[in-house]
Amino acid sequence: IEIALESLRRKDDSCEPFFQAHPHEPFFIKNLENVQGDERDIIIMSVCYGPNTDGRIKMNFGPINNAGGERRLNVIFSRAKRHMAVVASMRGADITNVHNEGANHLAGFLSYAEAESVGDLAGAQAILAAQVAGIDGDPSAASSTSRVAEELAAELRRRGLTAETAVGRSSFRIDLAVGPGPDGVEGRRDQAGGRLGVLLEPEPGAAVHARFVAEAGVLTAFGWRVLRVPLSDWYAAPDRVVDRVTAALGPAPIDPPPPVTGS
Repeated sequence: IEIALESLRRKDDSCEPFFQAHPHEPFFIKNLENVQGDERDIIIMSVCYGPNTDGRIKMNFGPINNAGGERRLNVIFSRAKRHMAVVASMRGADITNVHNEGANHLAGFLSYAEAESVGDLAGAQAILAAQVAGIDGDPSAASSTSRVAEELAAELRRRGLTAETAVGRSSFRIDLAVGPGPDGVEGRRDQAGGRLGVLLEPEPGAAVHARFVAEAGVLTAFGWRVLRVPLSDWYAAPDRVVDRVTAALGPAPIDPPPPVTGS
């Protein structure tokens, strides 16, 4: 892919303004092993596995099949801030070795992406729920996330904001929903209503929750703005995390001026 793109750029330089437009977040091409911490508004994920000339798909997905392959996938699945496009020559249903954790994750994500691409939100949510149900959660990690969510919510409320924890339905829940104030939240508790959805990322090495597979699609489809906060950031500098959430929500509400008194 990289060679093909460089060849195209040499033949036609009309696209160069695009590649030079964002020096702080430049265009990149990386493989699964090298994507760590990079985020972009739009990510194009090319699935380079697929059928051979005989139409057969070998269930050899390289590092995805190895131990921890599902964690590698979850990293790439959560790099898009606004939109992800998936380019693939196979469907999730074509993957048969779903006994393998990594292959099962890949199959689920491809099926989810297909449902999202045709506007089948109900089907996409059902696939996501199945993925969540299929993961053995880490009780200690879940406990840490819940505790941090409550502590962060308390700090945000002290700043005059609304903050609710575990917002959502069934297994798919947002750790924290933050609003500008009691009068700035509209709709039901599980709806966006102008609020910011905060997802607390687990500590390095912890099991990664399957909701990160589809957060960009499901949450933004229902009007949520999303902010990911690593638990390690909270442990290191909680005040900075509160500032970051407040800034992401937007300008703080302005108190009305005191009434004018006098004769």
